[in-house]
Amino acid sequence: LGLTLENVTTEQDGQKLICEASTSYPPDQVAQRQHTEISVNYPPQVEFNQSLIHTALGVYEDIMVTVHGKPKAELLCDNMDLPGPREVEILPDEKRGVNRYLLHIQGVTKEDLGEHFCSATNKFGTAKKSFSLTLAPSKPEVVSPAFSSHADYYLLGWRAKSKSPLRNVTFRIQTVSSAITFSLLVTH
Repeated sequence: LGLTLENVTTEQDGQKLICEASTSYPPDQVAQRQHTEISVNYPPQVEFNQSLIHTALGVYEDIMVTVHGKPKAELLCDNMDLPGPREVEILPDEKRGVNRYLLHIQGVTKEDLGEHFCSATNKFGTAKKSFSLTLAPSKPEVVSPAFSSHADYYLLGWRAKSKSPLRNVTFRIQTVSSAITFSLLVTH
């Protein structure tokens, strides 16, 4: 007698099942039980804590890589063999089918800038994803409210992600009918 489970998901990996069988005769018969565990195998998926990393030359960067997949996938990242101190640290994870790694770059160089690919492979497939290191700041975000409660001034608040110093910040203010529109350009 077989049991087929349909539409099984990766979240069911490790789930415990109890199968019970009995007959109606004799009436006082004790049911037979069998304990089993679901094992779900699936191709890998690669995730980064950030896909675009705003950095500066000489700084220390840690990039978190999470690989989902069962059986455990082999992780390969390009350009991790460039000159300079760098390493891949395997982090413990309690969840089945999840493996976490920390890519350490100890002193970002010009050669580190740009797009990097990591691939994870197990017997069910390969997944490839990229992250980028850039000296450019992120797009600025205005964080102040759209309207001021003061008639004679407006305090503009903004933020941008950057580890490199911002040397040139340009504000453009334009009036549209009774509303004022702000645009902000940040360069490094």
